[in-house]
Amino acid sequence: DILRLHCAGLCLSADVDLPAVAASCHGYSGADLAALVREAAMHAFTAAADKVLAATGAAGLQQPAAATLADLDNLPSDAAAAAAAADGCVTAADFAAAMHRVGPSIVRGAAVEVSAVQWSEVGGYEG
Repeated sequence: DILRLHCAGLCLSADVDLPAVAASCHGYSGADLAALVREAAMHAFTAAADKVLAATGAAGLQQPAAATLADLDNLPSDAAAAAAAADGCVTAADFAAAMHRVGPSIVRGAAVEVSAVQWSEVGGYEG
């Protein structure tokens, strides 16, 4: 439910299965989930912006964020089509990429150390 609340304002692709994403978020706090959703949205936005820049031939720009809204209104028709195709919806791949960048904070530092044990060292084992 917390993940669903954080995703409330996002356009989610049909391939996003929020219960499956939530199940893979063991150890994530509410703040971690907010960061995960924010990172997935930024990943989707970056991919959409790259598609628009590639369609306009401006992929080599160092600072694409310097464009204004007026610049976007004056895009050629092929760039407008690319902008429409790059709808910016968050996909399952965006969540997967975000999970590589945002980890769980609750289990951070809780590494389990397992020493090598032989069967002969297990009490009550007759072998």
